[in-house]
Amino acid sequence: VLRGRAFATFDREETPPVAIVNAWAAKHWWPGQDAIGKIVRIDTSLTQSVEATVVGVVKDYKASAQNILLSEIGPEIYRPYLQSPSAFPSFFIRTRGNTAQLVQPLRRTLARLSPDRPVTTYTVADQTNRQLSGVRLDAMQTLGFAVLGLVLALIGIYGVLSYSVGQRTREIAIRGALGASRSRIVAMVVGDALRLTAGGVVVGLGVAALGSSVIAGMLHGTNAREPVVYVLVAIGIVAMAAVASYLPARQAARTEPVTAMKAF
Repeated sequence: VLRGRAFATFDREETPPVAIVNAWAAKHWWPGQDAIGKIVRIDTSLTQSVEATVVGVVKDYKASAQNILLSEIGPEIYRPYLQSPSAFPSFFIRTRGNTAQLVQPLRRTLARLSPDRPVTTYTVADQTNRQLSGVRLDAMQTLGFAVLGLVLALIGIYGVLSYSVGQRTREIAIRGALGASRSRIVAMVVGDALRLTAGGVVVGLGVAALGSSVIAGMLHGTNAREPVVYVLVAIGIVAMAAVASYLPARQAARTEPVTAMKAF
């Protein structure tokens, strides 16, 4: 409860109707005002309605949503059970330990107390997993395509830079013959590759940021321009570029200048 009070034992059928609203409803229905004490009309059927006094404001729990993850925050009204009974009520039971062990005893107890009512029991974890199963499948498929695309990009970068360094074998041999150390040659080749990669990363991040609006609708509760993702991908590409240029550069630097020159 953010403001006001929760339901009490004196909120009964014979007392004035009361209700609790969520923060979204309090903000949008009475902007700039205190929702406590306001009157809401609740249509209980096609021909009947109840005017209830707001006695409390609670957080936005999306309690009425069929899928908590995919639903948007909207208005919610809570009524005390004694003033708004349901033919098929839901009971939430908090326990400690293994909750799955309580399912069967609860089913037997409820069936004995209400033999003419259908009984469905499950744990909150099971219900949550059912709601998220489809989302997780979509997320794993999207992640799989993203990883595949990243791997193909890294392989392409490795191949292009390796070929580029291989084409500079003669240059590297001449520099070695003129007295350049192996470490200096390797640093030069890697530096050139990283400068080229940095330019590509900047252009790629810009294109990705512009195209992120296409997939924004597939993301729920996640920013399509998440900085951490962009930084990690950029680091991965730069690291691959460094490895792709370092290995052939080191191999070329170890080659004797005479041997390298004879190859051409």
